[in-house]
Amino acid sequence: MRNIALVLINPLIYLAAGLVFLTLTRKHRRVFAGILALAFYLVLSPVASSLFLRFWAVPDTYNPKTEYDAVVVLSGAINLEWHTREQIGMAGENLYIPLNYVRTTLQTDRILAGIYFVRTGHAKKLFLGDWVVTNSNGTASEGSIMSKRYLAQALDGRDFELYGEVKRTVDEAQKMMKIAEDKKLKKILLVTSQSHMRRALAMFKKQGLNPDTFSVNKRRFSFFFKDMVPIAQGATYTYECLYELSGYGVYMLLGKL
Repeated sequence: MRNIALVLINPLIYLAAGLVFLTLTRKHRRVFAGILALAFYLVLSPVASSLFLRFWAVPDTYNPKTEYDAVVVLSGAINLEWHTREQIGMAGENLYIPLNYVRTTLQTDRILAGIYFVRTGHAKKLFLGDWVVTNSNGTASEGSIMSKRYLAQALDGRDFELYGEVKRTVDEAQKMMKIAEDKKLKKILLVTSQSHMRRALAMFKKQGLNPDTFSVNKRRFSFFFKDMVPIAQGATYTYECLYELSGYGVYMLLGKL
């Protein structure tokens, strides 16, 4: 079901359908062609998605004068699909890939931010859920990879904690609520990407937590010429916005935020 939903929010499907319809229709063809051209521009232009994020993003409430009991870094910081495919599924063929190599993404900034807050004394401990991916190639664990290759090298073993396997953000919110109650954590800092923060924060508040926020992977809105020109990456930006918008709507209907 999730894979079907991911396909349905892909804007390129609807643009392609619009092109097909344009070739078949005869009525109001110029009007429809103009609308379709505008749709193509909005999907492929970085300025459209950055404008969306300007209103969608949650302002940071991080206070540098506060010592937080915990900094919670949301999972999804590395490319686990790559690890199952390249390091497990094709391990015998890809001999050039170092054993301890980590395929990072832009989301890896979450981990770096969390480490920074602990090392500078702004947070006492880093908490990370263990996102696990299993497919035909095998199983890869983000918690295992990150704890050995990032956290253990940057922090003392007592400065971070993996709090169990998670599949979705709501799992992280539920488990952190229990940890906060058990460990009596009062001041919590939530770290995730700018586009994901609104949905994540709503889920944490639904569980009874009210963390301060710090977003990474920020995109600034601007009218510079380079931001106005359509690019292939613009479709990815638009897809990410639609993913968060639809995810927020679905979880709201399910009563999870």
